[in-house]
Amino acid sequence: MLRDISLPNWLPPQLLVVLTTGTFVSVCGHDFVDWDDYGNVARNSSFQPPTLAHIAGFWRQSYFGMYIPVTYSLWGGVATLARSATPDEHGFVLNPYVFHAANLLLHVLAVLLVYAILQRIGAASWPAFFGAALFAVHPVQVEPVAWISGTKDVLAGVLSLCAILLHLHYLRALARGDPRRRAALLFAAATVVLVLAMLAKPSSMATPLIVFVIDVLLLRRSLKRAEVECLFCLLLIAPLLVMGRSVQPSGTWFAASLWARPFVAADALAFYLLQLLAPVHLCPDYGRSPRWLLRSNWMYVTWALPAAVAALCWWSRRRFPWIVAACAIVVACLLPVLGLLHFEFQIYSTVGDRYLYLAMLGPALLVSYLLQRYRSRVAFTIAVALATALAVRSFLQVRYWRDSKTLFGHTAEVNPDSVAAHNVLASIGLEEHRPVQEAIDHYEAALRTEPEHGMTLVHLGNVLAGSDPHAAIRYYERAERIMRLEPVMQNNLGSLLVQVGRIDEAAKHIETAIRLDPSYAAAYSNLGVVYGERGDFSRAGESFRTALRFNPNDPGAIVGLAALQKAQATTRPR
Repeated sequence: MLRDISLPNWLPPQLLVVLTTGTFVSVCGHDFVDWDDYGNVARNSSFQPPTLAHIAGFWRQSYFGMYIPVTYSLWGGVATLARSATPDEHGFVLNPYVFHAANLLLHVLAVLLVYAILQRIGAASWPAFFGAALFAVHPVQVEPVAWISGTKDVLAGVLSLCAILLHLHYLRALARGDPRRRAALLFAAATVVLVLAMLAKPSSMATPLIVFVIDVLLLRRSLKRAEVECLFCLLLIAPLLVMGRSVQPSGTWFAASLWARPFVAADALAFYLLQLLAPVHLCPDYGRSPRWLLRSNWMYVTWALPAAVAALCWWSRRRFPWIVAACAIVVACLLPVLGLLHFEFQIYSTVGDRYLYLAMLGPALLVSYLLQRYRSRVAFTIAVALATALAVRSFLQVRYWRDSKTLFGHTAEVNPDSVAAHNVLASIGLEEHRPVQEAIDHYEAALRTEPEHGMTLVHLGNVLAGSDPHAAIRYYERAERIMRLEPVMQNNLGSLLVQVGRIDEAAKHIETAIRLDPSYAAAYSNLGVVYGERGDFSRAGESFRTALRFNPNDPGAIVGLAALQKAQATTRPR
């Protein structure tokens, strides 16, 4: 019997640390990748260098389309340790290895929290070990752990798991008849940590639902009391959820009709179930967008798989409540990103491995209860073999996250229609001075998949700006309908319109860019060019000087002001 395996209780947690670290340790030698890492960390001006004032700015307002100040505060703290004296070949002064190491440490902490939670709800040491091991090394965890921008998922997961564990301690205090003050303090601590989790990533809203499932289905707690506490927590975090939703970038990209969204959600659940059972072809962009789904008609078939699982849960709800609990936890964690409500990443794909990070608590629970129920050396051997196979698979998957070229080369193999892969590979080709036509081909391939992808239109416009400004303007005008509130796009379109002599139109777009970003130096430089073309040299000089005030090294302003002074000198009467 499994319980006859006499090993010390301290061994499982230490083995979990060794297993997790050994599986993911190679990430500590990886680079930043062109998948939000540059905007979030590597080229984030608030980390050049990080100061308390800069960190405080993340608490006052959103950044990069997200309000996640706890995550940015952590990145700021790591950035103080990751600064190097001289920039690397990419011009970065932040060492990516330090960020990767910090993310791995967070994941190790999350694994230990899962182990503690499984023990607290009744699993013995070794069943809890294998449940936590599944959470630790399942290949779907590679994306959030190996991706610096995935820190928000891991950090939010750690805080959510901590809140769940504190809640379980609170229940234990109530059951033992501890002083009310101690129980109240534990509940208050769990609530504070939940709020911090929401400020790390809003999808932590699933945490009260996870607690409710554990309370009612596994601990057989009073339904009324569990409902009151769950509702209290949901009402408490509702403003943060609304704030997180409101700061997401708006756009006119394709969104599924209301009637189709349940099918989109069911398809996502079917996809995740298959990923859990057969984690073979993994990448950051699966291309499973609502537009793709409606074109393929797969959604009229895939709904049957989650429907069958739901039927199984209903049939086993009394005899095997832990099956229902495991499935409910997965659905609760995925609920915000199933496509019932449209979210920005759906322009690429409704599904993504990182969305499963906290949801993996459900499968971990399922494995631990299976081993708890069927204790035998055969089950133990199977569990060891499965954990080993998953760890090896994850170890191999981690290699693809080494750098942008490796990651998106692999993504293009898994999903040849990946919009993200085509954009990044085109950008890398231009940096490597490969033929421009290769980049154009990549961008056009991306537009065949997603005609309304604004950044692809902008990139294609940039590539064509030097050789065919009229074509570039057409792409920019298409992008402008999608990304109307993007200052860089407005400024670049204005600059192109100046080139072709459409001065009045150019002025409107450049002024819009300045209105959206009053400190945008390049836009002031272009506005100076517009005034110069109109012969208004006084306002042109004022615009160039404003640009230099925001960026003393702005090349457009320096050249423009010098040319303006030279022109004024030649026209001055002698």
